[in-house]
Amino acid sequence: MHVITNQTPEQDVAKLSRPAEESNPLQLFHEFKDHIKAELSDGACRNKLKECIRQSCCSTDQIIVREALQTVASTFANCIRDHFQEKITQAIATAQKAPWKAQLPHRPLQKADDYVEYLSKFARENLSAFYQPHDKYVENIAKQAAQVSSEVNVPCEFIPGLAKLALFDFIIFCGKNAIIYTNCADSSLQTIVAR
Repeated sequence: MHVITNQTPEQDVAKLSRPAEESNPLQLFHEFKDHIKAELSDGACRNKLKECIRQSCCSTDQIIVREALQTVASTFANCIRDHFQEKITQAIATAQKAPWKAQLPHRPLQKADDYVEYLSKFARENLSAFYQPHDKYVENIAKQAAQVSSEVNVPCEFIPGLAKLALFDFIIFCGKNAIIYTNCADSSLQTIVAR
């Protein structure tokens, strides 16, 4: 990523070392806009875009190309707006070295319907071979997750992930294998494996 700023390196370092709470949303928005501009100004990206525009101008009236460029710019701006929350959440989670946080819903789930929507989407995208659309089992887990979130002493941010785990069947393989017995330090685990 190439970021072009009008500041000295010392000012850039000072800005990076500033606590996050000192940044205001408008300032961060302008920084985001500068990042987009810098990404589009990168040599390879800029040359590719210029070549596409040049080819369009060769075969089409320039007024039509200008209108098309405005439409495409609007489409991309809308795409950024529509997916920004999801992408910024994923990027922050990755930066915090917690990839599981990127899989959390971008808004808190409170009602059973929220959980049904969230789990149904997860099942459709990842477990479609096992669950049909509007599967009663998925809906039941979602309702239980909504109920549990208000009754147990578990942070609300963990409930959606736990609800996803409930969609899976877990199998523990045990056998009379010497490796299992020699690697079991816990006597209660050795007793379970011995059965």
